[in-house]
Amino acid sequence: MGSRHTTLGFVKRLAALALASIGAVAAAFAFAGVASAAGSPSCAPSAGGGNLCVLDPTASDALLVQDGSSVSVARNLVVDSSSATAAATSGGGSVVAGAIGGPGGFSGSFSPAPVAIAAQPDPFAGSSVAHATCSGGSSLTVSSGTQAATAGTYSTLGASSGGTLDLGAGVYTITGAFNNSGTVQGTGVTIYLCPGATLNLSGSSSTTLSSPSGPTGFVIFSDSDAQFSTFGATTNLVGAIYARLADMSLLNLNVQGDVVAKTFLVHSAGIVTITAAPPQTPTIATVLSASTATVGGTVNDTATLTGASANAGGTVTYTVYTNDTCTAGARDAGTKTVTNGVVPPSNGLAFGSVGTFYWQAVYSGDAGNNAATSSCTSEKLVVAAATPALSTTASGPVTVGSPITDTAHLSGGVSPTGTITFDVFDSSCTTKLASLAATATVSGAGDYTSASYTPAAAGTYKWVAHYSGDANNTKVDTACGDANETSTVNAAPPSGGGGGGGGGGGGGGTPTTTPTVTPQTTTPVTQPSTPAIVPAQASSKPKATPKPKATPKPKATPKPKKKPFKPPVVKPKPKQHAAKPAAVPCLQLTVTPNSLSAGGPGKLHLHLSAGSKPVAGVKIQAKGPGILTLSGRTNNAGKVTLTLHPKKPGIVSFHTASKKGCNTARVGVVGAFTPPVTG
Repeated sequence: MGSRHTTLGFVKRLAALALASIGAVAAAFAFAGVASAAGSPSCAPSAGGGNLCVLDPTASDALLVQDGSSVSVARNLVVDSSSATAAATSGGGSVVAGAIGGPGGFSGSFSPAPVAIAAQPDPFAGSSVAHATCSGGSSLTVSSGTQAATAGTYSTLGASSGGTLDLGAGVYTITGAFNNSGTVQGTGVTIYLCPGATLNLSGSSSTTLSSPSGPTGFVIFSDSDAQFSTFGATTNLVGAIYARLADMSLLNLNVQGDVVAKTFLVHSAGIVTITAAPPQTPTIATVLSASTATVGGTVNDTATLTGASANAGGTVTYTVYTNDTCTAGARDAGTKTVTNGVVPPSNGLAFGSVGTFYWQAVYSGDAGNNAATSSCTSEKLVVAAATPALSTTASGPVTVGSPITDTAHLSGGVSPTGTITFDVFDSSCTTKLASLAATATVSGAGDYTSASYTPAAAGTYKWVAHYSGDANNTKVDTACGDANETSTVNAAPPSGGGGGGGGGGGGGGTPTTTPTVTPQTTTPVTQPSTPAIVPAQASSKPKATPKPKATPKPKATPKPKKKPFKPPVVKPKPKQHAAKPAAVPCLQLTVTPNSLSAGGPGKLHLHLSAGSKPVAGVKIQAKGPGILTLSGRTNNAGKVTLTLHPKKPGIVSFHTASKKGCNTARVGVVGAFTPPVTG
């Protein structure tokens, strides 16, 4: 008894589901009416079903609805026959559908009026179900009580009056007949009719079946051209009926899904209802590739549909807004086509300014799915300012009285603007000595040189650079003591020694550089009435030469004035004229390396000599495309370094600034070509 009640409850629930489907017909008609207005009737499967397609290409009365019968089709009704009497109703029979059409003639009561269209292809051509071999099989007909069956191969399967057959989920391969004059019920079921197999639902039978995937799956799949009749009292099916070879003969049939048949006959007082499942109501959720970014960064969005039908189509449109109600500053991030419920990601968008942005995805919906929109505030993107890099190169070494500068190298960021300022500190970074501006305002990444600062004393001076930042770039500072941020200022060299007169030479402190050596010209003194002068000891002051005595070698008498050099030994020669001054050697300049690269800093080593001796205390001038500058003074070894920042290719020439040089050194700046270096 308990089993009987359970079975009856199951039947009632399935019957309620079928009746609810019938109640959705009106809504389905309205939906189909809108859809048909956009195009001709079609046999193409739609989400939720609701189509009737009759495939015979030439039959007369391929669709026939007899006396007092009614056919209701939620979406499209297509009759492919080209016969002048392809479809008809008689004796008060009627057909109502969302759209009706075909290449042949229609007579009787059809609403809306049929339209002439070409024959439509079989919507399920090439489809199949995974069935067993179409041979043999067991036989099961329940004549009383309730019996369960499992999927498999049956020569005969069904129930007679008073019997109930419960079908478990799966595919039932019928090689002979599927009959019901009692009760047959099951969920997740597909009845497969092998070639030659029949289907007969008769008498007071009740047949309630649903496919494994609802309205879009196959509840009956027939490869047979034999009998297919539903004369039972109640036939409620959820899923598609595919009987492309069968002449369907019907009395009562309620289907939520698509129906395909060779021909379609509804007997007197019959009721056939083909409905579509109501549209699903999915939700759409989105995930950004990043929730934060810096100016110039690229971000995209990804959307996911939940609760949509398995074959959901339509489109998703991605948009970015500047406010949290998604109404201002809209930027299109692409419209993507949904395939089987899968949504492609948006286009990537680059963000060129700081701010907070809000993404939104809008799903268009389709025949089986309602539209959906993601929450505006669920996808917030914060775009922050970019951070440029700042480094510097200080000038030097120089001597007291010469200016020093600092060059800032600004890179990265997003088209930076603003200003760069410089601070000069003492060697311990505790006392700020000066604040200086750059010689130009910032206009993009590049090198910016400070105004000059002239130290009053020798020592080490340290620089700090500050970039102000702008709307899209953060403020950046260097630190006191960073690499390449120190300028060395040397003490001035002592004045050079001279001949012939004046006070004593060079005292007071240890010079850090040696002045340029100029060879002295010595003029011998002729004294015909005196013998040769004997030089004094190195530690003695020269004495005046006394009058000659009758001695072989008189002592030299020191002169009244001090001399800064040792006098040479002069032998008396009669009527001797002053000697010509010795030739002063010119200054020889070498520069290494002999090439630089445009667009970057280059450090050069300069060496100055006179003959084989180094020359100290001389500045070297560099002149070339966009370059005109002086080096510091050469040191005791005749050497000095100079860092240049050439902007474009060409030749940079080097020569001494204040003394005669033997040559002009040249360095090539390499860019798009390598300039020749000569000289």
